[in-house]
This record gives sequence, C-alpha cells and structure tokens, in this order.
Amino acid sequence: MHRTTLKTVLLLAIATVSLLNAAPYWNEPAELRQPDGSLVSVIVNGDEFYQDVESPDGYTLIRDPQTQWICYANISDDNQQFISTGIVYKNAGALGKTQSLSSAIPQHLRIDPQAARKLRAQKIAELNAQEMVQDTKPLGLGKTAALGDTVWGITVLIDFPNQKTEIPYDSICAFVNATGYKSNRNNGSVKEYFYDVSNGKLTYVNIVSQFVTAKNNKSYYDRTDGSGYAGAYELLKEILTTMKNAGSFDFSKGSYSGTTTKTLTAVNFLYAGSPSAGWAQGLWPHAGSMRFSISGVNVVSYQLSSIGRALTIGTFVHENGHMLCKWKDLYAYDGSSNGAGGYDVMCVNGSTNPVPPNAYFRSLMGWITLKEISNDPSGTVYKLPADLKNALVYSGTSSTSSKEMFVIEARRRTGRNATLPDSGLIIWHVDKAGDNTDASRNDFVVPEQADGKNDLELKRNNGNVGDLFRANNVAKFNDSTTPNANFHNGSKSGLKIANVSAVKDTMTFSLGALTTSVMTHNASNAATLTYDAHTGRITYGIIKGQFAYSPVRISLYDVSGRQVLQIVNRDCKENTNYTVDLDNDLKALAKPSATGKYICQLSVSGTVLSSLSIMIR
Repeated sequence: MHRTTLKTVLLLAIATVSLLNAAPYWNEPAELRQPDGSLVSVIVNGDEFYQDVESPDGYTLIRDPQTQWICYANISDDNQQFISTGIVYKNAGALGKTQSLSSAIPQHLRIDPQAARKLRAQKIAELNAQEMVQDTKPLGLGKTAALGDTVWGITVLIDFPNQKTEIPYDSICAFVNATGYKSNRNNGSVKEYFYDVSNGKLTYVNIVSQFVTAKNNKSYYDRTDGSGYAGAYELLKEILTTMKNAGSFDFSKGSYSGTTTKTLTAVNFLYAGSPSAGWAQGLWPHAGSMRFSISGVNVVSYQLSSIGRALTIGTFVHENGHMLCKWKDLYAYDGSSNGAGGYDVMCVNGSTNPVPPNAYFRSLMGWITLKEISNDPSGTVYKLPADLKNALVYSGTSSTSSKEMFVIEARRRTGRNATLPDSGLIIWHVDKAGDNTDASRNDFVVPEQADGKNDLELKRNNGNVGDLFRANNVAKFNDSTTPNANFHNGSKSGLKIANVSAVKDTMTFSLGALTTSVMTHNASNAATLTYDAHTGRITYGIIKGQFAYSPVRISLYDVSGRQVLQIVNRDCKENTNYTVDLDNDLKALAKPSATGKYICQLSVSGTVLSSLSIMIR
C-alpha cells in the first residue's frame, strides 16, 4: 500500500460497473417520492439488491409499474410476485379509514423466498455484477490483510441544482476525520471507529473534495422506472468527468495497492439529500466496483451514500468494511435469517454507534491475535478482558474439521459495544467454507445463542438479552448442551466451556468439565449418585423402599466438612432416577476462588447413602 503525491492529469476510462456487497436495512424509516414530487413515509427491509417496503402501519407497498405511483400491494395467487392494487399510498393510516379496503388487503405480505432469490439474481445480472461477486475473495475466506498503519481514502461530495445540503463542508470533513466527534449523537468519526476497533493499528483518513454539482436535478439520477442503478452510474461518470475537466482534485493522493495497477484503496461518494426511489434502484446507498483509469491510478472499489438530514457513521462504516477490509456481509440476502444480528457491524450497521466486527474478522486484519486453546489441559481457567484486544480460538483436534472453529471474546454494552443486544461471553461459530448471505450454505460467522431459542435464525429479532454466556443465564457450552459445540457436519468438536462468570470488565471461564471420583459410603446400595463430566449433570435416586418418599438432600462440603452448597432437597419416588445440573449450581461458589476438593453427599434423614469426591479446577 502506498501514498503518492505525484500530480498527474485525471484521465477516465470507463469499463464495467458492478455491485459487490450489500448494506442491510432493518425496519429503516425512509421517505420515498411519488410522481407528483410528494414524499411518503415508509419502512424498508432489505438491501441494494432486494427490498420489502411497507407503510408504518404494516401494509406492503409497491411502485406501480404502469404509473410509477407507490400503491398498496397484494400478492399473486402463486406467491411469486406483488401486484399493485392501484390504490395510491398517501401515508400511514389513510387505508384504515376505508374499512372495506383495509380488511381486503392483508398486512406484512411477503412473496415466496425462492421468488425473492430470483429477483435478487436478476438485479445482480442486470448490474453485470455476478462475475465480480464470484471472483471477489474477501478476507474472511482466507486472504490476509494488506492495509498499512495509515490509509488515505477519497471522499467526493455531490449536490444537485435542486438539492443542496445544509450540512457545512467542515462538518462533513469532521464526520470522516475528526477526533472527539460527537455531532448528531455519533460515537466518534469514521476515522475514530476504525482506529478503535483496530486497537490503534489503522488510521483511516479521507481526503474530501469540495461539492461538485451534477448537471441534472436529483430525480434524474434517482430513477423510479425500473432501470436499476443506471442513474447512479451515469452520475458517478459525470461527476468524475467534471472533476477531470476542472483539474481541481488529485485522486493520486489516495492510498493505492499494486505497483503497476495502482488501484485506489477506497473511494467514497456522498450526495446531498436521501434516496427517494426505493426498491433497490436509483441512488440507494451501495458498495460496488467500477473500472476507472485516473492519471495512472485506478478506481475499482467505491461506495455511494447519502448525506440526508444528518450524518450517521453506520452505513459509511459498513460499506468501508467491504471496501477497506474485504469483509463479507453476515446476513442472509434472501431474508431467511438474521445472521449475526446486532452483534456485528457487517450485519446491522448501527446508525450512530455501529458495533465492532467479530474477533475473527479483526484477527484476519492483524488487529488482534487469537490465542489457541485446543491443546490446553482440562480445568484451565481463562481471564478474558472485554476490551476488543483479547480473544481465544478453539480449532479442535486433528481429527475434527479443519475449516471450522469457535472464537471466544467478552463484550459489554458500553462504548463501542453500547448497542449490543446483550453482554457476556460471545462464542462465534466460524466456518471458513460458509456464507451467511447464501441460505443454501452453512453460516460463515454467527454467534452461538446461549438461550437456545435460535431467534436470529427464526428472524424473531436481531438479538436480545439471553443470547450471550454468563453466570445467572447459561454458563457452559459443550457437545451436549443446547446450543451445542458440534461442527456443521454433526461431528463433536470436543470444546467444553464451563463456569462462565458474571458480566464484568474481565470475565472468566474454565475449559473442560469437572473431574470426579465416586466413593460409596453405604454397602447396601440404597441410593445412586453419579456425575457425568460430559454434561455436568448429577443423576440420583433411591433404591431401597425404606428410604423412598423421604426428603433427599444432596449437599456439597469442603474438606473441613463445611456445607457450601445445598443442591437438592426434595421427596423422591422409589427406583426413579432424577437429574440436576451441578455445573450450573456451582456458579454459586464464585469460581475460580473455589477451586479444590469437595465432597458431594446424598443423605436421607441424616443418613449418608452415597458420596462423590469432586475436584473443581
């Protein structure tokens, strides 16, 4: 990666333009334009390849292909497409005033997922993007980072004869480059975000042009006629041509890679106003690829974003995650899953305070080093600060998958992580052969959801309290828990995490389950008491009738004979086995300070019937 200050003539050679990645929108409020110029309020779900658009009160909308008016939608009998009702959408609540219409048009309509995939594929084909999508090898598929300590990006500002922005030039420069940036409740500038999540290893500075005014009004480029992003491509070509002719901006000051191709690392376009066409067309924000030759420096990767009424760093950061770092999207393009949810910026962009990327992505950039724990002895206790600087990886043994691993880090809802759905230990399941965007493949990077509810897969939410591992929630993770530590082919990884601490600045957990030995204290075998180190569960029961239906107590004692934990106190039926989760109850011992030898005793009416010696490591 180089930065050069050579001044050369700006030459343009336009080749193909291709979209590479997407920016997700989850229940995103927007204002879309009707043919008469009026704006209507909508909610958008999707990205630049495919979108579902609804009114705020939940009615599905479509732009009528004949009239271009935004209308209420119905769905075809075969669920393959939306059909315009011809009823023009004027704003939320208007339909409800006509009872006969509101009862005839269902809310939250969705076409068949396969049909949505076809529409997405058609959009990619229209954009001539399929080849680029297939040929791109993001870092997450095995490439190594090539970014220097400082990267110089290019940001081009665009406005229109009929659309200016009230946001001053200096404010936009601060948005991308300032230190201590807090405007519009943003948690820092774009530069500060990448500096923080890289642990100070990347300083991303943008060289910002003055505003360049397009030849036509904004609606000319933000087209609603089904021509996709043709208007956006025309705008970018036009703006660059204008800049070339004026000779007022030197693109060669940007960082580039390659000694012969000299490909610019990052080119950002920011335009005045907001996208108003909708349905993945016009000037909807996107990251893409074009082929421009500019005075010996090539523009390949770019991202287009809107300034809107107020600047927020989320989309800008997400798109630069693609452009700078080659990170893949971590959500399903067909909407079948919420992927990594709100735990990763490459799934949910986070508006004013995007969360950091996962620890695996950060390690690929060289920002952190993952400590391998696969060969550590059972009982090892780990202290893991929630600081974005430390993470562990369990890759399994030589007999397990070579493409899968579990990456472990601690996160707290504060600072860069303030918008996380939950706090605790995140266990990322990484499959190098996976792809979150493709429903036909295993996921690439997703968090294991501690509560086992699979809310992300079932699209119930983008994460909630209970997803992460911690004391007083779920404190263990192994091949037999739910969720389990199995690899995608069903084979057991062998990972055993236990005794996860409460959420704090430095969390702790142990590797492996407890080791036990059994000592029988009553030769009559009146009771059973066993411990399964694999599951962390005690199985117990009463065999002899004389003890049946009497209160059974199971307690844990230290070596001095002091009771430290009562595990069971209940009546038991004869010849019936019961189970209790000992590992879960041991959280009360406030590990790791409680390491050592303990005696677990089963007694009835003060008579000890069976006992286990347990070594807590």
